[in-house]
Amino acid sequence: MQSDPLNPMETSRSGETSGPGRGRSAGAAKITAAPAGRMDFNQYFLILSLLAVLVLFFLMIKGFLVPIIVAAVFATLFRSMYQRLVRWTRGRKGISAILACLILLLVLLIPLYVLFNVIINQASSLYESIGPALEELFTSGNFTPEALTRHPLVVKLKLDQIDWQATIKEGITTISTYAGKAINATSRSTFAFLTNLLMIFFTMFYFFRDGDEIVRQIMAFLPLEEGYKQQIITRFDATSRATIKGSVILGAIQGILGGLTLWIFGFKAAVMWGMVMVILSLLPMVGAYMVLVPAAIYDIATGHTGSGIAIILISVIVISNIDNLLRPRLVGRDVGMHDLMVFFSTLGGIGFFGALGFIIGPVVASLLITLLDIYSEEFKRQITRQKAASIPLPPAE
Repeated sequence: MQSDPLNPMETSRSGETSGPGRGRSAGAAKITAAPAGRMDFNQYFLILSLLAVLVLFFLMIKGFLVPIIVAAVFATLFRSMYQRLVRWTRGRKGISAILACLILLLVLLIPLYVLFNVIINQASSLYESIGPALEELFTSGNFTPEALTRHPLVVKLKLDQIDWQATIKEGITTISTYAGKAINATSRSTFAFLTNLLMIFFTMFYFFRDGDEIVRQIMAFLPLEEGYKQQIITRFDATSRATIKGSVILGAIQGILGGLTLWIFGFKAAVMWGMVMVILSLLPMVGAYMVLVPAAIYDIATGHTGSGIAIILISVIVISNIDNLLRPRLVGRDVGMHDLMVFFSTLGGIGFFGALGFIIGPVVASLLITLLDIYSEEFKRQITRQKAASIPLPPAE
């Protein structure tokens, strides 16, 4: 067969070209394949270039990672609603994605706006009244400086020599200062939160409309078997649902009941403390009791023993058992993570990603566990292959 001089593959196979200087041309055009199992310079260069571009791309979008991940979680959770809208609009994906985002925006944004306004107003009034309330607590009844210095335990530990009056006033001043700083920081972060929220919905629109194609392309880039890819998708979906249903819904229920309890017994800023209990309820092994128990102690210390005991009973019997009763139904055992892993991944997510880290942290931890499971299966398979290869074959008869 005659080789085509314009075809580089034919040139490399024939090893020569026609005309003068064919030896030099052949040497320049000849492609030497790398030995099997080894990478040549082109492959090394491709990998290094890919890593460099990935690092650069990550640095470019790292400020948007939180909205992207949260949008992916919500798009996964409300995928069924979007699919119903697609059927209702007769296959118009763009219109369905817009409707899905608008529904979620109205359901989430309007209550959040009202809630934040109420919390800011109550926090401001609480800041103005916290100093006098603490001063009244520590200057009346058994909590006066004179009563503290006469307490037998204080005398035994020789703590009666401390100037309790100055110590209490300094403590009140410090608490008031930190409360004011917290309120100011909350007000400043409100705009950033709303900006991230709008970015989440903007990203969610494309995840709704093009989600299947995006997932398909991402999975095509992963050098894994189809079973492993499906395992990653399944774990991400289960963790997203568990995080929203298990953490947010249960936290909201506990926070609402805790806020109603404080409101019934006459505490100020019940809505603000309810929101605090919602945040605390998002953390495993932490909950609304961290607000209700100090409130009960305060009531007992100020002479309202009956209401203090009632708050403790409601906290222990009702609110604390909501998690045990509802979590198995809302979450199930799909996530498969230990409570300690959930605890540290939630705290780490909040510390690293900010307020929305309680969603991202468990998702990242769940993906890590999935990848470790895949690595374990592949490692066991490799060991099995090595053992099979080391077994000598029986001699031929």
